[in-house]
Amino acid sequence: MSDLLVPPRSRKSIRILAFSDWRGQDYENLLQLIERVPDYDVILYGGDDLDRMVASQEVVQQIVEQTATKRLLFVAGNDDEPMDKRILAKADYSHDLHEEPFFYKSFAFFGIEGTTDGLGLIIHSEAQVKETLNKHMQFIKQKKGRRKLLPIVVSHAPPRDVLDMAMRHAVLRKPREIGSTSLREFLDVNRVPLTICGHVHLFGGRQETLPNKNLIINTASHDNPGSEGKIAVIDLSPSGRAEVCIFTTHVLIRDHPLGRLQHVGDKRIRQLLQNGIKDLEDIIPENKAKLRLPSCGERHIRIWIRQAELIRSGFVGIEVLDRDKLAFLEGGHFVVWDIETDLNQSHIWLIGALDTKTGERKQFFNPDDEKTCIKEFVSWMAERPAATPISFSNFRFDPNTLRKSLERHDVKDTVDVCTRDVDLCNRLLYYCAHTYPTVKVKDLAQHLGYKFRHPDLDGFSVGAMFSRYLRTGRAPSNWDPYLEYNDDDVGATHLILSKVSEAYFEKK
Repeated sequence: MSDLLVPPRSRKSIRILAFSDWRGQDYENLLQLIERVPDYDVILYGGDDLDRMVASQEVVQQIVEQTATKRLLFVAGNDDEPMDKRILAKADYSHDLHEEPFFYKSFAFFGIEGTTDGLGLIIHSEAQVKETLNKHMQFIKQKKGRRKLLPIVVSHAPPRDVLDMAMRHAVLRKPREIGSTSLREFLDVNRVPLTICGHVHLFGGRQETLPNKNLIINTASHDNPGSEGKIAVIDLSPSGRAEVCIFTTHVLIRDHPLGRLQHVGDKRIRQLLQNGIKDLEDIIPENKAKLRLPSCGERHIRIWIRQAELIRSGFVGIEVLDRDKLAFLEGGHFVVWDIETDLNQSHIWLIGALDTKTGERKQFFNPDDEKTCIKEFVSWMAERPAATPISFSNFRFDPNTLRKSLERHDVKDTVDVCTRDVDLCNRLLYYCAHTYPTVKVKDLAQHLGYKFRHPDLDGFSVGAMFSRYLRTGRAPSNWDPYLEYNDDDVGATHLILSKVSEAYFEKK
């Protein structure tokens, strides 16, 4: 496996490994990361499932021993038992930041445990959070003397309105902000270059910077079986400048050669390895029996064998395996389209479209009137009834979401856009063999040379922005980046469509 890329570490910076909410993830993955990205000063944990740390003290201590401080700095989460917190705090290698700050070089670490949203075992009022933060700061000032000390916060709950929009336990599954207002007020008026939080799994692995340049990183991981673990590697300089890399446990084995096969993720890589399939050289017809995995059929095996052959031969591109499933390309007239919704996928506010025959690009944008937005789109589609709609998701996200919206507003789909739509990702994954590293639309299009105007935006961040707009009425200062993001998704899909078409007609 190749080394993971991190920025060069400056001589005076400290290196932090931060994670949170590890309910089912494997601590051995942290050892793998430390082996590939070494030289840590401290480990920060944002809470929840401390009982697993207590039960796995041997491997946790082994991880901590790889750091300069030989310390795990932690806070308890809202779901933690107070007893587990006390047991872990007694270990020589750990330190409870809620109870007392920890000092290292020019940094002062302190924390806030539990939540203020009323759910769980460890709950504090906003007044208690404010009191604890002030107590910590007072203690730091007493220790500071003439030294320059930069505060670093570890809080289980995020600050209010920052990486804190939750779906779980929400009424009617509408996102709600559950961060701490006291923590937000504290961060707004104090220079805190880094805050590590968790709790809101939906925003795990994401970061946001406040107007005063304070950086917040949510390192929470989902707790579903098999969910990837989120890990932040942060190089923090004495000036407060942070270089951040977010990794997942998936990436630790994703660059295994077997990970290039379609439909093969972490779990299937492990299954193939257990069956004696070690490399792409082993993906051959003679090993069909070893390639039979749970929930995988003959089609998967056929694709893997051909894909491995193409990769070994040095071929770069796409080969069509089932021409009947790509016969729609014979039509030659398409509308490539992409929709934007809120996180709950309950409100379409933007649809981007490209008519490949005329070259017309059009966006249907109405953040306040979903009915008008979708009605104008299907009316525009009715003017080109012979054009085949093309989306890209692998689970028919766009047509399924549009269908629900049309039904809500009693708008007729007069030319059956939702029924006739072709999910190009599905056709590429199941009826072709390719040699690209991925078929995620953004990654694949970038690999093919597409230049995105806003590489920092993705579907989740755009959906989160609009969910907050629906909830608060606060519009972004500028809608243009989101419109351009949508237009780029349409352009990226069009580029992929052209590559699939080239492969289809080349062999005709």
